[in-house]
Amino acid sequence: MVIANAGDELRLRFAAPAPPAAGFQRDFVMVGDGWIKDGDYNSTFSRTILPLPYHAMKDYTRPPSTLEDEPAYKLHSTDWQQFHTRYITPEFFSKGPLELVMQIRKIVPITLFIVLLCTPFAMRRLGAHKQESMSYGLSFRESSHAAGIDFKHVSPHLDPKLNHIMQQVASMGAAVSIVDFDKDGWDDIYVTNSGEGSKNALYRNMGNGTFRDVAEEVGLADVNQPGTGCLQEPFGATMITTVTKMF
Repeated sequence: MVIANAGDELRLRFAAPAPPAAGFQRDFVMVGDGWIKDGDYNSTFSRTILPLPYHAMKDYTRPPSTLEDEPAYKLHSTDWQQFHTRYITPEFFSKGPLELVMQIRKIVPITLFIVLLCTPFAMRRLGAHKQESMSYGLSFRESSHAAGIDFKHVSPHLDPKLNHIMQQVASMGAAVSIVDFDKDGWDDIYVTNSGEGSKNALYRNMGNGTFRDVAEEVGLADVNQPGTGCLQEPFGATMITTVTKMF
């Protein structure tokens, strides 16, 4: 049994047999007999290594217990004395990947800020022979409201125990699909909400720089009801919207 943490790799070392006969080529096939368990919010018991998998296991509903009570441990207890000797704390297991993401999120804006600061100097060196009156830089102007796009995302109301991961959960329900649903040659915008009872918006491109919400007209606005799932997928020039009622 191999228990791997995030970022681990598996390396196999074995004695290779004699080379094949002339004209033949040998391929090595590794057959894995394992149990994949991800440390995410959608996996059962994702915050613990236990319960350990074993061949006689029919499902993954038994809550974690102590290591000594695990059937896999009882079958191969010596493995924990020879191989499974690394100890990963629950805090590192649950927060390690998140802290790495947070560090990356801190580094990216700083790097981008430095690049933006250096851009004018680099442009001056590259454009030394161009006109001095040429200006550099990038600017944006808020124009969504003027174009008719006025969408506000509504977060879902879930169990208070999930408040510490609410941002991640809410992000899974929010989505934007850019597709020409009416095939008039102009890209339209379909935006989904996360909260139960909230409405989605389908902004039709009017072709003159403005948009109009037609979600109510085509029946794609009020689909965020309890027990309902909505999936949008672009397929060529057609947007496929699937609404599923769960019983």
